[in-house]
Amino acid sequence: MGFIEQILGMEKAATPTPYRQSLSGMGPRGSSTAKPEIKTSAMQAMVDSPIGSLLQLLHADVPGKLESGLKAVGDSYKKAIDTSLSLGPTVMSGTAPPEATDQYNKVNLELVAEMAGLGAFSEVPKGALRMFGGRSAKTADQAALQQAQDLTAKGADRNQVWKETGWYKDVDGQWKFEIDDSASFLETPAGAPKGYQRLQHDELQGAYPDMWDATQQSISRGPIGGEYDPSFKTVVAKGSDNAERRSVANHEFQHATQETENFSRGGNPETARDSVTLDYHRRAGVHYRDKKEYDSHKEDRAAFMQADYYTKLDELSKAANPKPSMVTNTMDWYRWSTEIRDTIGIQPKKAGPARDEWVRGAAAFLRNKHLEEMNGSLTSSQINKFNSVMGDRKQAKAAALKAGRKMEKLQPAATKMRDIDKLRKAHDQRTDFELYQRLAGEAEARNVQTRMDYTPEQRRATPPWDTLDVPENELIVR
Repeated sequence: MGFIEQILGMEKAATPTPYRQSLSGMGPRGSSTAKPEIKTSAMQAMVDSPIGSLLQLLHADVPGKLESGLKAVGDSYKKAIDTSLSLGPTVMSGTAPPEATDQYNKVNLELVAEMAGLGAFSEVPKGALRMFGGRSAKTADQAALQQAQDLTAKGADRNQVWKETGWYKDVDGQWKFEIDDSASFLETPAGAPKGYQRLQHDELQGAYPDMWDATQQSISRGPIGGEYDPSFKTVVAKGSDNAERRSVANHEFQHATQETENFSRGGNPETARDSVTLDYHRRAGVHYRDKKEYDSHKEDRAAFMQADYYTKLDELSKAANPKPSMVTNTMDWYRWSTEIRDTIGIQPKKAGPARDEWVRGAAAFLRNKHLEEMNGSLTSSQINKFNSVMGDRKQAKAAALKAGRKMEKLQPAATKMRDIDKLRKAHDQRTDFELYQRLAGEAEARNVQTRMDYTPEQRRATPPWDTLDVPENELIVR
């Protein structure tokens, strides 16, 4: 079932299994990648809204961008857009006759389906597709893989590795190369029901003969969309013409390859959110432990520095000949200077016992304020650290310096973990469909369509991670 049918409730989809992978974001000729004219927030509003709101969103996103878009979608959609824009005001106001409303809904279903498929206004050339295979493929160049691994071990960046070997290590930790899909085609097997086809793909069959033989295919005309079900080893692909169906079938066979190679899987919008927590823990790994250790050393250093500052003020409150600058240069002087003057008076101008007493009094005031602020803010562990060095500034400084050095060693992991936490928060704010788009397996399968018609030279010059339609660092591995 296509995405437009899902969001409008035109068909009742069967409840997907947790591992079923559906193609619900596929546009013309399988272009699920380009979406220059519609925002994802608008997409979510479409999912949650009745048809009237869908059409308001359509009108909000299309005007001003039709000219460039029509070059790709053609005259048939120009007519549909013109009809939508001309009938919109009366339909929205509720004054349109029933036949006008029916016509309006009909053309907008076509337009919203195009845009919900994320293929609207995007030209995708017909021709060769590139599927991604792995080390267990019968046709994998094992010598090139070994070269790629050796180059990586020596510190070569993956752009160099890709250009020299045709292999790359993906976000799921798997080594991959591209399989040529240019010769794949659709055929109608003898005895097949009318309208049903199958994909013939010699390159993929040669790479994964067992997978190919085990996978059942159901390819037919219908709203563009598809599904790979690993439980039953079935590929379902639909589209309005052979080009669409072929592209969808290749997308779904990429999911079959993912299962065979243990690549990161695809999924569907309904279950995508479940993968976020698992991906968070995968990303965190040792970074989580190191970040906790970093935070522990940070707390220790803070306690030692607090003890040093407290001891400094305490010593100053008992000093024989203290200088006023010893107080006025402290970090808390400007916060409390007015209250100090109100409490113990203005600093005497002349040096002598009176001024010495004033300095000692000001230092004692700051010490007590500092102690008050620490009460309740330090953990029990920090209190123990504080007490262990209080009264000995040399020891407190040395302990703080040691903790700081430990923090420096763990700083990269702490920074990495902060980025992971930031990404997790961003994922929590995303819609189910936005998370579905970021499933690494889905992004990879869409990338099969994106890299259409690439020559070998173009493929080596443009690595797969540069043609992803979502940021690579946001991909969710499942």
